[in-house]
Amino acid sequence: MFNFFRMGRIFVGMIGGGTVGGGVYQALCNNGGLITSRTGVEIILKQIAVKAFNEPRPVSIPESLMTTDWHNIINDPEIQIVVELMGGTGLAKEIILEALSRGKSVVTANKALLAAYGEEIFAAAEKNQVGLYYEASVAGGIPILRSIKEAFVCNRFLRICGIVNGTCNYILTQMNENQSDFETVLKEAQTKGYAEANASLDVDGHDAHHKITLLASLALNSWIKPDSIYIEGIRSVTLADLELSNKLGYSLKLLGSIENRGQDKSSAKIQASVSPTLIPLNHVLAKVNGVFNAVSVLGDVVGETFFYGRGAGQDATASAVVGDIVDAAINTSLKTPHRLPPMWLGAKVDLVAIKDITSRFYLRISGTSETAKDFQAILNKNNICVEQSKNLNSEGTIHFSVITQTLSRAKISLLLQEINKLSGLLNKPVAYPVEDFN
Repeated sequence: MFNFFRMGRIFVGMIGGGTVGGGVYQALCNNGGLITSRTGVEIILKQIAVKAFNEPRPVSIPESLMTTDWHNIINDPEIQIVVELMGGTGLAKEIILEALSRGKSVVTANKALLAAYGEEIFAAAEKNQVGLYYEASVAGGIPILRSIKEAFVCNRFLRICGIVNGTCNYILTQMNENQSDFETVLKEAQTKGYAEANASLDVDGHDAHHKITLLASLALNSWIKPDSIYIEGIRSVTLADLELSNKLGYSLKLLGSIENRGQDKSSAKIQASVSPTLIPLNHVLAKVNGVFNAVSVLGDVVGETFFYGRGAGQDATASAVVGDIVDAAINTSLKTPHRLPPMWLGAKVDLVAIKDITSRFYLRISGTSETAKDFQAILNKNNICVEQSKNLNSEGTIHFSVITQTLSRAKISLLLQEINKLSGLLNKPVAYPVEDFN
């Protein structure tokens, strides 16, 4: 029987003992021996920094393992890997930069922090020649970042599209299946723990926006500034939109999208967005429901591949964090900061301005038959070609929808301003992109 060469023990300190931290502690306790048998490295979780010893926790952690002073972890010369799971963009940033400056590798699931300050943090990791691992920051237990960085290293990425927020996907699924409005389903999601009391981070698209920022930057080898990515949440989506989308042959999802519209291998013309989007019913992303996440990756060599799984929650996220801890531990044992850089940011990318992003668009208004005539007159006046149309009569209100030719977001914005002035509108008109995966 073949035996791995044992590479020794690696000591780890963790900041945060809440839901994900508890899951990491539990996974290392339950499967530490399995990890050692597979890697030759014994991982010792030496200390966990928490706010208070008596906080309620989903997983019981021995008090002897805890400290209320994170400096004890940063200052411990035996601890070589620091795991940041406290969240936020203030103290967490200070802790990560301090750990990196002391030559300790860092594992984090903090997508908001990396999206806001990633350029600075990745530069600090490079300067100090230490590892920075962040797989759990995007799509929970789905190994999408590692796949892009390692498995698909020979590919130019032509398109990456993903359902990367489980809360929004759950809400849209429940609205569609149960014919419930947005506010009703949101309250239900909050009761079940799928949505926070303040759900803005999810339903207004910010969480997905953070993840798409990181995905785009990693895939394109260039730091993509968050404010260059279009963002729109799901508050405007109505039951009528879901039903009309289905009638038109599409499913309506909150989609994060990165597309290379360059004409050849030497050019990269990137448009990136997070928005409610119509997806063809025959595409696998259209069938992703509930709290699940999924990402479609189109590479010029591998073609289209698909990743599916739980995007959040204690166990899915803990699995990704432990995977990063193991990766960091192996590299530390081999006395190398990382096999590949955490993120290479040397490429120049031509990013399409938000106003110039192009797509076919779904347009919907709700009103009377007279409103519909005025709506059609606006489309005709602006020479908008309508490729499909469907109407829906619901409780005395008529909902009119069309799918347009390819237009820019600037053109759509002007159209919506004009449509908004129509008399007889019963709610705000909407415009969502159509993703045809061509």
